[in-house]
Amino acid sequence: MPRWFYPVQASLLAGLCLVQLLPSPAAAVATVLAGVTVALLGSRYWLNRPDVSGVTPSLRDMLPFLAGTSGAILLAMALSRTTGAWWVWIVAAVVVAGVVLRTGATYRQEYGDAA
Repeated sequence: MPRWFYPVQASLLAGLCLVQLLPSPAAAVATVLAGVTVALLGSRYWLNRPDVSGVTPSLRDMLPFLAGTSGAILLAMALSRTTGAWWVWIVAAVVVAGVVLRTGATYRQEYGDAA
């Protein structure tokens, strides 16, 4: 994995949460743009890149990452819509960025950096 991959993914996922604070039409456009960018980078550098550093992605390995990121986003969505608490998106941004950066640190510790 390139050194920049995890910080960029962390920033994009945090941004995905923070754009929810924008007015409705702008939030929808920004959400789609950030989501597509996250998906394309993840696909290019992880999912569709066989044996990244000798590792083949599996659901079991990805489950903590997916649960942490998706869980934080879904919880923020539910809380903001039911309680009107806009600030939950800031907390979700911090949580998802932390999950991504921790995943990256663990990966790099175990498998090293890409050449």
